[in-house]
Amino acid sequence: MPSESEKKEVNERIESFMTDLRQSAELGSLTVATRTVDIMRRLIAQMKWANTKELIDIIRTEGKKLISADPSDATKVSHGGEGGDAQDSQEVAAASAQIGEGGEDQEPDYMQVVPNLKNAARKRKFQVIVAEAAPYFKGQEMVSSLADADIETTLISDASIFAMMSRVNKVIIGTHTIMANGGLKALCGILNVALAAKQFAVPVFVCASVYKLSPQFVTSVDQEGFQKYNSPHHILSYKEMAELDDVEVLNPVFDYVPPDLIKLFISNIGGNAPTYVYRLLSELYHPADHEL
Repeated sequence: MPSESEKKEVNERIESFMTDLRQSAELGSLTVATRTVDIMRRLIAQMKWANTKELIDIIRTEGKKLISADPSDATKVSHGGEGGDAQDSQEVAAASAQIGEGGEDQEPDYMQVVPNLKNAARKRKFQVIVAEAAPYFKGQEMVSSLADADIETTLISDASIFAMMSRVNKVIIGTHTIMANGGLKALCGILNVALAAKQFAVPVFVCASVYKLSPQFVTSVDQEGFQKYNSPHHILSYKEMAELDDVEVLNPVFDYVPPDLIKLFISNIGGNAPTYVYRLLSELYHPADHEL
């Protein structure tokens, strides 16, 4: 029987997590997923329940509270299931070995790409072209990390992506979420990269763990469940704003990238085409968990 102190501890953790989500703290997808799982484990171990139905009701109730704190985050808890075969292991290996333009995310997402490149650099030499990813400039951090691994790297401005795409043979990016239709909820600016790649017939590969897979079909930037906005001070300083009248500055976080712009997803369980996402969903999510 769980004690009152244990129940209180769980509730305090939930409230603390919800506060972080509401304040748009830069938690990152991995942190959100890890803290969500930790809370669910504590709910199972420390809350009072007599049967499976009561446990599911508890998880759904607390899950809805977490979602209400940040509707734009697609991290959810499934009934379980694992698996998924690599669709083409040779193509996955080739995709991990060469790169064109690197992407980033609040996590930051470039950390999903960097390990693949460092591993590939042990087997062959290649050049990496990285966009600076304004207004957060995480691309500069990626360049520094790759340079430390003795990988030949070039930093370019976001405005130069289209001009440089003709020199690229593969594009590797990260993403915030993989939507149910195989599209991406990625950092704002990634759509431009994918469109430029399509223009030059350059394949786009996405490095993302399976916890980023969502059963949601949210694609519109106007929906609360998809878009969020950061402070505009990254784009226009407070001092500059004080000198302007009647100006509204928006700093959207995400782009929607349609699945037809993606060649392959590379995850911890292998590589899959966007058309295979529906199969992964059936393996990872119970149908009742698509909407809490």
